[in-house]
This record gives sequence, structure tokens and C-alpha cells, in this order.
Amino acid sequence: MSDYDQSQDLATRADTALAAGDIATARQLHRDAGEIQARLVAALPPDRVRTRSAFGLSAASLLYRGQALDEAERLVHQLLAGGVADDGCHGRLRALLCRIWNERRLSEIDVREESGASLSVTLQGGRVLYGRAPIGVVDMVTRLTTNYIRRMAAWRNGRAYRRRETGTGDDLIEGYRAHAFEPVASSYRVEFHLARHQLALDLGPAFSGQATPTDIIDGCMTLARLVRTSRQDEVREYIQDPKYRGALVRLVHALVPDGHDIGEVELRRPEEEKERAVRLSHAMRRPVGSLLRAIAPPPRSDVGTRAETLEGTLRAIDLDDGQLRLVWPGGERLIEIQDELHDVIGPMLNRDVRVEAHLPPPRTKIWIASDVQLLHRD
Repeated sequence: MSDYDQSQDLATRADTALAAGDIATARQLHRDAGEIQARLVAALPPDRVRTRSAFGLSAASLLYRGQALDEAERLVHQLLAGGVADDGCHGRLRALLCRIWNERRLSEIDVREESGASLSVTLQGGRVLYGRAPIGVVDMVTRLTTNYIRRMAAWRNGRAYRRRETGTGDDLIEGYRAHAFEPVASSYRVEFHLARHQLALDLGPAFSGQATPTDIIDGCMTLARLVRTSRQDEVREYIQDPKYRGALVRLVHALVPDGHDIGEVELRRPEEEKERAVRLSHAMRRPVGSLLRAIAPPPRSDVGTRAETLEGTLRAIDLDDGQLRLVWPGGERLIEIQDELHDVIGPMLNRDVRVEAHLPPPRTKIWIASDVQLLHRD
């Protein structure tokens, strides 16, 4: 067996170990495979630029997966300094370097003194640079993630579904403390830390949720993982309430990037191995959209069968009543949103959207929206 074939065999065995949940064995096998390929790269003559680029990228990726971060970083720098075959390979090497830096930073995070749990959200690719991203993009992802945590907290605490989880009685604000930590260099990462309030008096159930911060963050990760793999039956089993299920899956769907502004959104508990992260990419938009249509609550009984797809800019009229206005050059239309859409509407206001709307009930002019999504420019 040649050295290359041996490295491929080790990588295949590593993937098998990873699928079985044996992360330690998978990392060692990936590291061994990466070291073999790195030696192959070192033996290639300098003028074999294309071959060195392809093998080097593969070797560095294997070393990264094996948690050999220093070796992976060193190899990437050597490849970039020596010249690479094409712009595509150059970009993939820089993206890998970004992952290496972010992984090292996560490994340096100290255990926080106050009890709680964290969710790390990392944006990469698209218009996201190293430690810098368009403010509108960051604002939307931050608000969507906050709504995701808020809705998950309400569900894990057994609260009856409410159209909007804000204001008095909001258990995320009044029962817990939520903090967003500053982003760090290498891609763009924001950490959401959730801790339980320590109250001196018993102020009632709205202030004393039974779900711990760990329960809530675990719920966010579990559902995101099920949605990512489009496990329709398991999503239904995990969240049996149709309104909560529809609202939470819509939030995960809204976090799936468009491939232009953001290339990838990674959800991860900072203290966990990178292999347990949930990575959402542009390629997932279609399967997650199909999952959403399959598990969403049925349309309201008072709407007609006629449906239209509308595009325009979303404007608010009365969010409490779920009434909005969709405007476009030369026209506009009043729309009313169904309950499970409220969590995703706020971050979409004043942005271009695509609306699936049904004919309104008789004697009204407000169309009923069954789905609202950002108008992604592919």
C-alpha cells in the first residue's frame, strides 16, 4: 500500500470512528493521515504547484480535524508563501486558517465563574472577513439567535405558546440573564451566555423556570442538528407542539445562510469538541425549506385556496396584531402573519422578502402570509 493509499485508509477509518461517536480515535487517525500527506507534500519539487496545493490543502485539513492545530497552521502558511495553483485553493486555505484560529481561541476560553451555558455562533465566508462582518448581517443573526434561545426557553419550561415571547413575563429576560460577548478575530464569532437569575424572593413561575441554562442550550443544539439532517419524524417527536415546532424550525431555517453575505453559520457549545458543532451552509436551504413545509402547522381555516408569491420590502404596521405592509415599486399589499412567523419577522423588517400569501377571508383586504423569507440573491 502506498503512503497516499495508507493516508486515505486512515481517513476513512477516522470517519467511521467519528460516526460511532469515538472522537478521540477519529482525531488520532486524522492526525496520522495528515502527517503522512504532509510528508508527501514536503517531498514534492517546488515547481509542482498544482499538486502541492491539492495535497497540501488535504493534509492541512486532516491535521486540523486531528486537532494538530500548530502543524496545520504551519503547513497552510508554507503553502500560501510558496504560491498556490488557483484563487479557489487560495481561498480555501485562508478559510481553513480562519477555522484554525477560531478553534485555538475557543480552546483558550476559561470556565466562567457563574453557572450557566453558552452558545457560540460563528459566521464565515461570503462578505464576512477575519473579525469583521457587515453590521446588518451581524444584527440579523444576533436577533434570530436571541429569538431562538428565547423560544426554546419558553418551550423547555412548558409555557403555553404565545405569539410573541417579549415583554412582561418573558422568562428569558426575567428568569435568566442573557449576555452576548464581543466577537473575536478569525471569522466572526459571537457567544451567547445564559445564566439563571438568583432571586431573593419567589416571584412566581414567570421568574423561576425549571429548565436550566444547560437544558435550553442543549435544546437549541439538538433541534438544529435534527433540522440540519432533515429528520422529519425525529423533529416531530422531539417537539410535539405544532406551533412551537413551526416557530423553532423557522428560526433555524432563517439562520441558514444565503451564500453571499454569509457562507456558513456554525452553532456550537464553546466547551465541546468541534466535531459536535452544527454547521449550516447555503446548500441546506432547499432541504430545510422542504422540512419546514412538511412539519409546519396547517394554514388557518378561514383563508382561501388561492395563493400568491409576492416580493417586496416588509414594513411594520402593528406587530402585536401581526399586520404588516409589503411594498414594491408601484404597489403594496397588507398582509397578516400566522403566529409561528412572529419570531423571524422582526429581523426582516425594512428588508426585501419573499412572501407566500393566501387569499384573505371575505370582506377583508388583508392577505394571510404562511411564509416569509429574506429575498436571497443567489
